Amino acid sequence: MAFLRDHGLDRPEIPVKIDDVQDFGKRMTGWWNFLQPDWRRTDAGVLPTKKSAPEGETWSALRAGGPHGLFLLLVGMAWWRNAVDPGALQQRIALQRFFWDVEYVLTEMVKVPVETKKRKDAPSSDTATRAKRTKTAA
Repeated sequence: MAFLRDHGLDRPEIPVKIDDVQDFGKRMTGWWNFLQPDWRRTDAGVLPTKKSAPEGETWSALRAGGPHGLFLLLVGMAWWRNAVDPGALQQRIALQRFFWDVEYVLTEMVKVPVETKKRKDAPSSDTATRAKRTKTAA
């Protein structure tokens, strides 16, 4: 996410100074839109409006880490929040709508169980339990 890096992700001082809050908000919204599953994507700079996930949606695109992970999303949201002028109604509305959309997605994501991958060399819980019982009985 180059635009967050451009705004100081690699700098130690936080919060960073955002000169154009409206532009930052549009770019955050465009990036958030890019992260969405195909069925939710809209034109760049516009929040997704679809709120009904198709059956079987796993939100896997948003579960990924790295340069498009949720941590960077939260960093960007914090920067945006800190840059908003409390007296600028349109800035506050844009930010609030963004927060509501993120809340919707996170709420939907936690409804979907995530399969965890077991290590190939890890014993099953049944085997591990039996091994513990055998050791304590000896």
